[in-house]
Amino acid sequence: MHMSFKAIRLKYSKPIYEREIAVALTKIKLSGNVLEASKYRETDIWEEIKSILKGVFEHRASEIILTIKLNCAQMIEKQALIVFINGLPKHLKLVLKARDPTLEEAMQMAKDEEIEHNSKVKIENLQNKVEQQDFDIEVSRGG
Repeated sequence: MHMSFKAIRLKYSKPIYEREIAVALTKIKLSGNVLEASKYRETDIWEEIKSILKGVFEHRASEIILTIKLNCAQMIEKQALIVFINGLPKHLKLVLKARDPTLEEAMQMAKDEEIEHNSKVKIENLQNKVEQQDFDIEVSRGG
């Protein structure tokens, strides 16, 4: 629609026929979504036409704003994921880069991998202690 609200809005102090002409001209210019939205509604009153126009165009603006916000949130999450992965120890970094997770998945995977890694280190340390004790016992027996 190429006409602005200000161009077609008339003050209530204008004679009734001027308002009716403005409403009629506005209705002629309606097209697309606005025409569809006004098809089955009473549109002989300027306030009603104005309400329909606002409903159609405000809704569209809201969709655009939501899309932009969603894209920004996704970019921020991707940046946070990159920073998170790059801050991890090398063994975790490699595992997570190979899986291409979301930030939440990466955090959970990092926790799980760290638990598994720490368990392996503890087991190796215990095995080394046992081997050292066995060796010490063997040496003390003279063997």
